[in-house]
Amino acid sequence: MSFQITATEVDGVPTFWVDAPGPYTALLSFRVGSADEPASMRGISHLVEHLALGPLGIQDYDHNGSVEPIRTQFVASGSPDEVVRYLDETARGLGSLPTGRILTERGVLRREAAEQGPSIGSMMRWYRYGSVGHGVVHEDEHGTAWLGEPALTAWTAARFTRENAVLVLSGPPPSGLRLPLSAGGRRWPAPEPRAGSWVATPAAIRWEPPVVTMTLVGPRTTALNMGGSIYHRRLRSALRFTDGLVYDIGYDYDALDATTAHVLVGTEAEERDVAAVTARMLAVWDRLIAEGPTADELAAEVSSTERAFEHTDGRLGFTDFHAFDVLIGSEAYLPHDLLSRRRAVTAADVQAALASAGGTMLLGSAAPNPSPDRLRDYPMWSPATVAGTTVSPAGFFLPGRAPKERLTVGADGVTIHFAPAEIVTIRYADVVAAVHEGDVRLLVGADGHHIVVNAEGWKQGKQLVERIDQATPVEAFACAEHSQGGLADPEGRS
Repeated sequence: MSFQITATEVDGVPTFWVDAPGPYTALLSFRVGSADEPASMRGISHLVEHLALGPLGIQDYDHNGSVEPIRTQFVASGSPDEVVRYLDETARGLGSLPTGRILTERGVLRREAAEQGPSIGSMMRWYRYGSVGHGVVHEDEHGTAWLGEPALTAWTAARFTRENAVLVLSGPPPSGLRLPLSAGGRRWPAPEPRAGSWVATPAAIRWEPPVVTMTLVGPRTTALNMGGSIYHRRLRSALRFTDGLVYDIGYDYDALDATTAHVLVGTEAEERDVAAVTARMLAVWDRLIAEGPTADELAAEVSSTERAFEHTDGRLGFTDFHAFDVLIGSEAYLPHDLLSRRRAVTAADVQAALASAGGTMLLGSAAPNPSPDRLRDYPMWSPATVAGTTVSPAGFFLPGRAPKERLTVGADGVTIHFAPAEIVTIRYADVVAAVHEGDVRLLVGADGHHIVVNAEGWKQGKQLVERIDQATPVEAFACAEHSQGGLADPEGRS
């Protein structure tokens, strides 16, 4: 079964609508997300989204906003008149941000962050990409604590424009629908996914949580999409229904840019079962690549899409995917195109796609590396130290009881020594965020490493922190007194 997507335009914004019964729904998307943000400004899109929607307050219809790695979206569902008002007010809010609400929304965002834990998906991107680009999505939202009106309005004027937007509707555009968005921007390409130079894949990451997760990167092809889904089904059958080791298996297939996909399969397990789950994950993977999917598995991938197209949510969801591909400059399939492509995929296509993506594998587990001959150990520590002034923790300690940690501050960077083979080094040239909290400095390196220096915790601490401040690139400072466009927080979070 297929259906019709109609393309039109509203005030210069590409618009796509599908006949989907139920409450009238609109999805306004912009090609900007957390992966576009410098680490020092992480969260700026989230703050813009809150500011734009803040004046709407409570409404009788459903509405919300969200920030994804490469998209920010505003959604409303209600009567056509309600949706028209929502889009008009949201567009006007983006055109003239109510910056008087900055401190209010900062508080809301702090509480939102406190209630949400880190996601395994963002953490896996951080391991692969560091604290820049697609990896910065795992960073705390440092920018929400200090960014002020100049930075927020400049970001909005550049990114939240009609040239950088698409609109999806669950029916023909209502009369009176307008999108008074700012003009003069451009369509921003998604940031290129560049794995860090320290990442040599395939690799195994040893961590503490009883979570086993595999991620892959590959071309956005129908074969990889179907192959990832088939692997997920097989693994769920093995771990949940055959072995009884887990409750469920998570799966994501996300676009990183117009041509690259990120695939994630993961699950929680009891500590005693982590090693068995990890081994099973690799065994199911190897068998699928060796034997290929069955004809029934390929047919199931086609039929699941056909069934989705029978329902309103599936049709509207695919229309949103279609618009998203237009937004990021990818080839945008129509429903019948997608079905034709899925029917044409062969077992050999899936085998080849998975085998190629397997070379990018990152496998995270609390168990030891299950296959050292094929998976490198992910480097958890820095390879070298800096030369400079080395100090020990402040205070007086009994003989033999002094902490082993050491801090070295040099002309080109900072090193924390935890043990002879356990060091973290961040060079000033690689600092992407420097967060100030009184006499405490958090340095974030492009490779994802973090160093916290508390001036009171180290001998000569105040002098060393001053040296760090003087050497840190000004564009990395995530605090109002050192950066342009900031606004100090009266609660002291500057």
